[in-house]
Amino acid sequence: MKEEYLQTLKSHQINIARSITSNKLATTDWYVTRKTEREVEIPADITTERATAIEKFNAFESAILTGTAETIYNIIDDATIAFEAK
Repeated sequence: MKEEYLQTLKSHQINIARSITSNKLATTDWYVTRKTEREVEIPADITTERATAIEKFNAFESAILTGTAETIYNIIDDATIAFEAK
């Protein structure tokens, strides 16, 4: 039962993080579309912002997947702070 709950919690938290990341990326997706369709360069600050959002998600997902029942809530708290930061 405990393991099943932990897996459900992990999945739920990853889905929340995925949604947050998608929303952050959505605001700058048009730069990617413009780059693809018209070969207009993406500004460096936008590229950095997008890479940071993706890195945060990847780090969170990895931490959650390897987290234990003892560490999972600390990982979630730390990630909440990280995802709220720009």
